Amino acid sequence: MTRTASQSEVEEEDEEDRRLRPPVVVVVVAVEEEEHLRTSLTEEEAVMVVVVAKRKRCLNGCDVVRLHILNASIAISSSSSSSKGLCEIGNLTKLQELRLGINNFFGEIPPSISYLKELETLDLHKNSLSMQIPFHIGNLSNIKSLYLGQNKLTGRIPSSILKLTKLETLQLQINMLTGEIPSGLFNIKGLKDLSLDGNN
Repeated sequence: MTRTASQSEVEEEDEEDRRLRPPVVVVVVAVEEEEHLRTSLTEEEAVMVVVVAKRKRCLNGCDVVRLHILNASIAISSSSSSSKGLCEIGNLTKLQELRLGINNFFGEIPPSISYLKELETLDLHKNSLSMQIPFHIGNLSNIKSLYLGQNKLTGRIPSSILKLTKLETLQLQINMLTGEIPSGLFNIKGLKDLSLDGNN
């Protein structure tokens, strides 16, 4: 008989994998250079890929269009209880993709994300994010793909999520969400991938 690993054992293995990962290397590339970079990366390399409309050696400009963190184990904040480390993300007003999935981020989803009006993909899945899904998530009017699964999010799904009329993918599975599912969620015409299992 094959024994199935418990959730705590799986979490311990994930944590051990994160500790063994190498430090993050920041690579800033222009849009036309992105494809070449990705073909040269190995799966073991821990890289933060910053894709900009025009090459710049900083994160303060408004021309960053895609921000990915890969194979990394980093904290979302400079403290152990908040998301201060991402408080400046709202300055990247041209950002279209923010992929921070499968890392070790904790704390709440930072309010500054609501300033990213051009954002089409937000991937925060498989971290340790907690507290409620913020009401301001409804300000992301261009969002098509929202990945918040496998965190520790609590409370109800906010009604503001119904404002995301361009949603095609919504993944909220394996959290600690409670309450009723907003009925209007099933009326979003383009919504093709909806994952809510593993909640309360």
